[in-house]
Amino acid sequence: MKNFIKYWFISVGVMFFMTSIFNVLIDPYYIFNVINVPGINHNKPIQGGWEQVHKTIQLYRMKPEHIILGSSVAQYGLRPSFARELLGLKSYNMGIDGPTIFEVYKLFGFSINNSDIKSATLSLELMMFNGERGLNNSRFNDQRMEVVLKENSLNFLTMKELYRTVSSTRALKDSFDTLIGQYRPSYYYDDGFINYSLEQKNMDLSFQRSNSAYIDFLKNQNRNEKYFITNKGVNLIDVFKDLLALSHQNGIKLDILISPVHDYFLDSIKDKNLLSTYDLWKEMIVQANVKIAAEYKTAPYRFVDFSEHDMSKEVIPKGNNAKMKYWKDAYHFSYNLGDQILEELYKK
Repeated sequence: MKNFIKYWFISVGVMFFMTSIFNVLIDPYYIFNVINVPGINHNKPIQGGWEQVHKTIQLYRMKPEHIILGSSVAQYGLRPSFARELLGLKSYNMGIDGPTIFEVYKLFGFSINNSDIKSATLSLELMMFNGERGLNNSRFNDQRMEVVLKENSLNFLTMKELYRTVSSTRALKDSFDTLIGQYRPSYYYDDGFINYSLEQKNMDLSFQRSNSAYIDFLKNQNRNEKYFITNKGVNLIDVFKDLLALSHQNGIKLDILISPVHDYFLDSIKDKNLLSTYDLWKEMIVQANVKIAAEYKTAPYRFVDFSEHDMSKEVIPKGNNAKMKYWKDAYHFSYNLGDQILEELYKK
């Protein structure tokens, strides 16, 4: 019986070790980068959802001179490759899914400490400033944002993240899916831009669903700044000011844009008499930019409001096989529009 128990533990230990080695080598989330073999693990189709780990590591590997900051809107629509053509600087897209402005601020600080950035493009949207969401999302690791990788990589992954990416059965499944899914492209390009298809089965339904998050936030709002304050008393407009101050302190050339939204969204908030809240937020962004610039005795950063872009009027097609050139839903736009935005932004 004792021998059985001993061999059982040995077997479990060996399986655990082999699983960990396999997951590290296949590396479905592109974190460890031990081997890169075409047809085995070169393509990473399962990367989605791990951008807060993957992108911070990739930024350190790439050492860009320019970054694009923002949410999934920036990830889907603003191509670093086109920014590089326009600016002549190696660019990386540091956009992540659903961040608060606090998370963007922290990612900006991490980027300054772990790359060679000289300039940045900041894509803003209202949901980043929703105080009801709190200071940050549950998967955000504030401790990681303080790490300077060239000096120390400790604390970069939490124990939970280490287990999840190395030894868990989910990681094992994702490793096998990566191995047998090499015919599929990587979720991200090497420059952090999402490799995706704009096609939707039902564009009309997609627009309806995408509107709900914004409308839910706006419907109870008025011209009262308390709605930008988290349950811990942090004003997210002040966090934006901290981001501006950080940029000034480090001599970063920052371009700020309000992301475009489709007329479907604008018409909805007008119908519900909610436009004043959206306009208030934009006024506060402008005022913060001017205020912080004055404190540093310099000009405000370049700011362009693209919320009512000409392409916002693209007709929403009907039918399950419908396609749109410029839009994925009411506020996620394609690089066809993103390229126009970057060109207009940098030429102003």
